[in-house]
Amino acid sequence: MASNGYDANSGAKISFLDSLGPVHPGGIKNLTKLQKLVRLCQYGVIGSLEHFFTWYGEKVACNPRTAIAACILATFLGGLGLIRFYEEGDAASLVIPRNSKFRNDIDWLDNNFPQEIRVHRIIYEADNVLTPTVIKAIYKQRKDLEKLTMQDKTFKDMCIKVPILKFPENLQLTDPTVTNIPNKEDEDWGFDDEFEKDGLPTISPNVSLGGLLNYFIPNKDLDLDMLQRYSNDFYPVPYCAVAQSTELACYEENIVELWGDSGSYNQESDALIESLTEEDILRTINTNNISNIFLKEKNFKEMLGGIKYNHNGEIIGAGAVLIKFYTSVNVSAVKLFGTASRGEKIDTVSYSFEGEMIKLLTNKTEFPAEMVSYVSVQRQFFESFVGQTFKDSDKLGMGYALVFIYVNFMLSKLNCVEQRVWLSCVGILSVAMGMILAYGVCSAFGWFYSAAHTVIPFLLLGIGIDNIFVITQAYDTLESSGVPLSLGKRFGKTMGHAGVAVSVTTFTDVFAFLVGSNTVLPGLESFCIYAAVSILAIYLMQVTHFLAWMSLGQFKLSFKFFCFLF
Repeated sequence: MASNGYDANSGAKISFLDSLGPVHPGGIKNLTKLQKLVRLCQYGVIGSLEHFFTWYGEKVACNPRTAIAACILATFLGGLGLIRFYEEGDAASLVIPRNSKFRNDIDWLDNNFPQEIRVHRIIYEADNVLTPTVIKAIYKQRKDLEKLTMQDKTFKDMCIKVPILKFPENLQLTDPTVTNIPNKEDEDWGFDDEFEKDGLPTISPNVSLGGLLNYFIPNKDLDLDMLQRYSNDFYPVPYCAVAQSTELACYEENIVELWGDSGSYNQESDALIESLTEEDILRTINTNNISNIFLKEKNFKEMLGGIKYNHNGEIIGAGAVLIKFYTSVNVSAVKLFGTASRGEKIDTVSYSFEGEMIKLLTNKTEFPAEMVSYVSVQRQFFESFVGQTFKDSDKLGMGYALVFIYVNFMLSKLNCVEQRVWLSCVGILSVAMGMILAYGVCSAFGWFYSAAHTVIPFLLLGIGIDNIFVITQAYDTLESSGVPLSLGKRFGKTMGHAGVAVSVTTFTDVFAFLVGSNTVLPGLESFCIYAAVSILAIYLMQVTHFLAWMSLGQFKLSFKFFCFLF
């Protein structure tokens, strides 16, 4: 055995590496120089930590109020970083590596050609959606949609409008804004020739026309080819006047278009819907492919799901129907005033209007009992990525309450003096303070928060409570040894053992998450950074804030005070 660098038996001087002593029955001689160096590093690190935490524990126990104030101040200052806290709602920012070519291309397109059209979907389900009660419920929601307003904007102001394929009434064929009217004497002008070819009379361009369709193409069916031919032949007059006077309707894909009236939902369509029977609905679905809103052919059977047929191949029922609405974004307002929602470019009015749409379309109070709906307003997609911070607050609160009961049961003893209710509260509070400090620091450095981060508070709770158990168990073990020590020395000895244990586990966890932050996925990188900083912050709070409160409790306990609080 070595003493002061000399062998106790022979008195010969030995090296420091040999002074470490045997680690197995074979003795120190069986260790190589490298093994001895590794063992030296191991003992050196552990010994240094023991010396540091012995000193640190004694300082905290002797100055608990100063330690508590320092922790509160650090939490406050770190929490100021939460001013920059934000949740990332852009899916591309969560999974596509920064500075990648694909990410740069997406950002360029988004900045230069932002998406203006927004699509909203509703699926209505019932045993049979082709019944009067279901059709009336769908129609009522469609009518209520027109009543929505947001800052003097209605659904008709927000929707994508398309022309209705009918000629406007009371149309003046001449357009005073058109100046490049061709000379009818020109050999290339085929206005009269075209009419003579079709057997139609020539007209003066100054005629006021109420029935332009009958005048131009009597006894002929109106179709797109004919309209295209007339738009080519009769441009700019009378085509421009017709085009500018054409009625517009909000583009949609809705089964109730079958019962519209000449391009709108009016009193005629109200009465028609109210008098519908199931036979009327089935006959219309099977025989009518004309939208009475847009006055054009449309395959309404494609909107149906779970279709049932009879032996003749006719539809006799359907289990679901898909409805689509289309609205637009004011891109100019987004460029001037910024976006209303992180992750997508949308102006404030459109964002608020979609919020009202969600409230309306998710209201099922007037649905028949067998009818349900599934709403997908485009705003909801990005809201599923953001706003997650407090959505699990009820589960988090319940988890913390259960852990508090468990911690109090483990820390307290079955007497009135050594109840540690408030010490358990302080342990939970130390975890919360560490989270505030860590989240503030991460936010200050620009790291975003996402839906995946919501698991971190539960992870931190388990790690933080484990540190509490290690510290209190080390103190109780020292107390049971009966060694007479002052309060400061006792906590110094306690932290000399517990501090090393919690430090090794904490630094292992922190290192593991820092390694994980080396990923190219931005969402995972941010998650690992938040977890690593949070674990470190809670560790500092447990070995300082919790230890200070514990020393105050033990001080009162040493005088046999009724220590229900600590």
